[in-house]
Parts: sequence; C-alpha cells; structure tokens
Amino acid sequence: MLKTTTPVILVAALALVGCGDNTANESDLPAGQPPVDRAQTPDTPGPGLGGDASPDGEPAAETHTAEGLVYTVPAGWSVGEPRQMRVLTLMAGDGVEIAVAKWPGGVGTLESNLTRWLGQAGYNPADAVAMQQVRAGFEAITLGDAEATWMPLLNGTGSPMIGVWAPRGANPTPQSETWTLKITGEADALRENAEAIRAWTEALSFE
Repeated sequence: MLKTTTPVILVAALALVGCGDNTANESDLPAGQPPVDRAQTPDTPGPGLGGDASPDGEPAAETHTAEGLVYTVPAGWSVGEPRQMRVLTLMAGDGVEIAVAKWPGGVGTLESNLTRWLGQAGYNPADAVAMQQVRAGFEAITLGDAEATWMPLLNGTGSPMIGVWAPRGANPTPQSETWTLKITGEADALRENAEAIRAWTEALSFE
C-alpha cells in the first residue's frame, strides 16, 4: 500500500519559508546599500533624519564668534566690512546697520553715552518733557550674561538710532567691560525691524 508524502512536503516547504530572517533581499537594494534587519530598525530618526534641525524643519543657524561674542547671521542679513573700533558690523536689511563694539576697560557711564547718542539723534537733553518721553521707551533686556538697556531714539531731528548698553559683571562700574550696539537706518526701517533685531540681541552669548 502506498503512503502519501504530500503533507510532509508541504510542512517542509512552510518550514523553509518561515526560517528566513527579517533581512531585506540584497537584490532589492540599491547598489552599495547594505541589507537592513527590519526587526532591528529603530523608530527614532538617525543622523540626517532628525539631527539638529529646528522644530519647523529648517537647519539650525550657524554660530560665529567675534572677540568672545557668539552670534548668528539671520537669513537676509549680511556681515559688513571690518570697521575701526567695531567688533562686528551687520546689515539687517532695509538699510539698517548694526555696529557692535566692545570696550574692555569700560566707556564711561550709561548717562554720558546716552547724552552723546541723544545729540546724534537730534534731541535736546535739556528738554525735560522730551527726555521723559524718550526714557519711557527704554527697556531692560539681556545680552549674554549682561543686563542691558534697549534705547530707541527715533523721533529726534538728527539720525534715528537704537542704542544698546550692556556692561558685564555682577556690579558693573564705568571701568567694567561694556558692549554697545548702535543700530542705525531710516526711522521706519528701524521700527519695522526692531522686534527681529531685539530678538537677535537677546540671543547673543559669550564664550
């Protein structure tokens, strides 16, 4: 009497199929691409898939340094030519220029420099009403580890500007290292770009 072998053959075939691993068939992969074990593929993105991109998917801004100041150059901005007595010059668009200066041994007091800036912007420091209005627009901000003052001077008869005064140290004196930003351009352009420039200023840090 003959015995059927069909079930045995079927079982063997299924066993051969099931004993394969989870590795992709090399013939299905691009040239030079190693096989991938799907059972070991991580759920988190690897290099180049998540990386240092920002939440909106844009690459993180590249940082630069200048005399210890760490800064970025936002899209649409450019670095200007080196200038005497400046650490950095940036063109922020719409004709707005940012002049960054470092004074290692200090550069006097806030009031003495404010008086000079007021004169350049076309204000009369002796006009008490005008000075009260001007000072009402001043704001405390941070520049790296320094407590800074943001000073818009946009309504005078001279050259409009925004000044930033940032002495470093826990208890700064007129001789403390001080950083200043002098931001110049047309008054309307300064108003339009003020928020972005202020955010950039507050993102600065020191090495």
